[in-house]
Amino acid sequence: MTKKIWIILGIIALVFISGYIAAEIILKNKIQNFIHQGMGSTVNAQYADLEVSLWNGSAKLDSLYVSITNKADTVTHTNMTASKLSLKDLSYWDYLFHNEIHISSIILSAPHIKYYKHKRHPADTTTHTDPVPLQQLTFKLDQFEIDDARIEIRDGKGKTPLLKSGRSSLHLTDIKITPESVQQKIPLTYQEIELNVDSLSVRTSDYDHLNTGEITASGSTITVMDLHLLPDYSKSKLSQVLNRERDHTTLKIPQTTIDEYEVSFKNDQLYITAEKLEISQPDLDIYRDKQVADDNRVKPLYSEMLRELPFSLAIDSVQITKASITYEEKAKEDQPAGTIDFTSLDMQIDHLGNRQEKGTRTTLHAEGLFLQSSPLVVDWSFDVQDQTDQFNFAASLSQLPAENINDFSVPNLKTAFEGSLQKIYFDIDGNNHTSNVKMKMKYDDFKVKILQSNDFKVNDLLSGIANLFVNKDSKDKGQEFINGKATAERNKTKSFFNYIWINIKNGLVDTML
Repeated sequence: MTKKIWIILGIIALVFISGYIAAEIILKNKIQNFIHQGMGSTVNAQYADLEVSLWNGSAKLDSLYVSITNKADTVTHTNMTASKLSLKDLSYWDYLFHNEIHISSIILSAPHIKYYKHKRHPADTTTHTDPVPLQQLTFKLDQFEIDDARIEIRDGKGKTPLLKSGRSSLHLTDIKITPESVQQKIPLTYQEIELNVDSLSVRTSDYDHLNTGEITASGSTITVMDLHLLPDYSKSKLSQVLNRERDHTTLKIPQTTIDEYEVSFKNDQLYITAEKLEISQPDLDIYRDKQVADDNRVKPLYSEMLRELPFSLAIDSVQITKASITYEEKAKEDQPAGTIDFTSLDMQIDHLGNRQEKGTRTTLHAEGLFLQSSPLVVDWSFDVQDQTDQFNFAASLSQLPAENINDFSVPNLKTAFEGSLQKIYFDIDGNNHTSNVKMKMKYDDFKVKILQSNDFKVNDLLSGIANLFVNKDSKDKGQEFINGKATAERNKTKSFFNYIWINIKNGLVDTML
């Protein structure tokens, strides 16, 4: 009897083992068929080895290669290589009884993705029929990991990629795809994200590029280290290749942090929100060559630029600390560029975006130094939803030796100044067409020197005439401060800050003469 039991048990075990082996072979064949046929005619996948374990619900692909082609002309526009793709703990119970696919983890190791944007056929679509329609299933994944990834995007222009990442890793938890979510632009939800990119390079235009150091996203915070916007040409070379005016711009930001951010789609509209954006110690250098032909395209004001963004933006607060701005302007080839600078700038911006209700103003408050030593305070506000683009721009400047302006005024205005500007206040109320400026000043022993254009020597005659009309001291009119007001009309082919300068210039003329 005992012997018969053992024989029966042995037969059962043999049947079970045989069935298990057969089931693994069948499962392996099904996976192979899906890889080769189930992903559509535009997707081609190859691998060196496939391992499947029915017992623990796992699978592993080694040395994976995937390419995606156009339907129209079979040209390959995307390819990926990866050292390994592994899947762990597929729940058969959830699949059989709950109509959902539940997997413990998927890990993609060392993928290198290349996308050739210029090879993508405009009329091409790569949709295909899923072997298991997602419209009928829920997909749950506890953990998804990508490690040691690299991404490269090319557009056929030049030798450098449009985008290139260094070593990158991604970790998502509690991923869920439902019949409802697959209809959305972002077809999944997740609980937590951990992203690390050790460097990123983006070609931003034909004239400059952007590089970063490490980028991390953890929880609801994104941090970008060493963001640099750099020109591809030297100042002189850029002037040679341009057919119309464009600034030679260099921007360096040691650290940028975004807190409590969210990216989503609603009715096919992209929404970007954040509670706080912090920019630490940005250094901006702008060089303009006035010898290059003007760019006569209309320049919208900042309120219109925000209002017309192709996506929805809402950032509650922006903090910029210890910023530096240097502006150079070159008027003639044989003369040096004039320079002005702003240092130690701290800025607070509230309600930056285009989603706020009408009446909620975007505000900027800035404090810093003008020309290294003169305290400057600026308050600027506008309503993004106001179609007239009304704005207010007010500032105060203290303790400015007039000679400090000469680095800019001598090469560009052929004018030098002497004396002391003790205090200047101005308040500009304007819109996209016209503006009014109110100004009051306190100054001492102010003199104007008109220079000859050929050798920068003082033109005594013109200087003398000019000083006849300029009040030497603000007390000349019997008061500590001297007041003035003026109007200005905007040249819409010039920038907002050119508009501010025209207001200041007109206010100075009315105040000092």
